[in-house]
Amino acid sequence: MLMNLLEIAKAFITGGRSGAINMDEVWKQLEPVARIMMAVAIAVYIGVGMVIGVKFMYKGPDEKAKMKERLIWYILAGVLIFGVVGIFNIIVNTLTGITET
Repeated sequence: MLMNLLEIAKAFITGGRSGAINMDEVWKQLEPVARIMMAVAIAVYIGVGMVIGVKFMYKGPDEKAKMKERLIWYILAGVLIFGVVGIFNIIVNTLTGITET
């Protein structure tokens, strides 16, 4: 049984070295999913912004202060949504550069 596991492990390592995973193929499969997820995130972000704006217009002074606190979280979510795309691109470009050398 131990020999069988060693053979499987060696086959796994050799398969990885032979370039079985092509980055272009992986990106072709992940790109549509990433674009859909980004579109959904932007749509939800805009929808929430509209709801917060409408609620802000119809609230009194005390409730407006609470809405401003929610607005801080809303802005933070926007930075996170659009920042993740930038971080993801940096990671992909860095790893692509590493694997090509």
